[in-house]
Amino acid sequence: MTTESTDSALLEWERRQHAVITGDPLWRLNCYREALYLVDVIRDDVREFGRSAALVTAEEQLLTSVASIAANIAEGYRRPSMADRVRFL
Repeated sequence: MTTESTDSALLEWERRQHAVITGDPLWRLNCYREALYLVDVIRDDVREFGRSAALVTAEEQLLTSVASIAANIAEGYRRPSMADRVRFL
């Protein structure tokens, strides 16, 4: 597992995060940082879609599913056994 990012946009985003987020032990997991970054990227993309009535449900579902990635990583990380962690991840 890597802990270093090479994407310049991701690195810039990481530098802008609050110490409360970066101080969490989860922050050391590259996959967690990338999942949080993805939420911001998708949120910006959805704003560009506009507020088409036909897309509202799809936009909400996309944001919810992308946000659940980081949530599942966090939940799995805090499981007491490796078997539990693997099941969530």
